[in-house]
Amino acid sequence: MDEDIGEIEMLTDFDDALLGCVYSEDGTPVACYSSEVVMKRLAEEGYEETEALDYVEEMTTGMKLVSIHPIEFEPEF
Repeated sequence: MDEDIGEIEMLTDFDDALLGCVYSEDGTPVACYSSEVVMKRLAEEGYEETEALDYVEEMTTGMKLVSIHPIEFEPEF
């Protein structure tokens, strides 16, 4: 891409949870994070699940981002 894509809003200190980015309809890049990695890290830091969810909500207020959640299923071919 030759055009300037602008600045991507990123979570501070969660680079290991970053999976990549997608683009909104207007071309703005939106960071995609693994919710599993974020929640595991916060649990290791002593957060209870509810506290961790509150923390994530607080630190992402006003940000455009996508959380990718793991799913378990067995595809049928």
